[in-house]
Amino acid sequence: MVALMGCSSKKSQFESQFMDGCAGKNGGREQKKICSCVIEELETHHSIDELTALAQQQPQRLMLETVSYARDCGTK
Repeated sequence: MVALMGCSSKKSQFESQFMDGCAGKNGGREQKKICSCVIEELETHHSIDELTALAQQQPQRLMLETVSYARDCGTK
């Protein structure tokens, strides 16, 4: 149970930080919708631990993936 709570906490923290960076505090509904879609895509392809590591060790790679998914999400 503790492992699940820790994982959930990491996921919530990553998603919160991502949304703050992606949509900002004052992001509009459409921006938040795209950012939420991007998170879903990222989590489909990576675990939370992988995403955290990418953010810390390879931020450029994570940014490229984010931009690519944002383009796809923007056309949905």
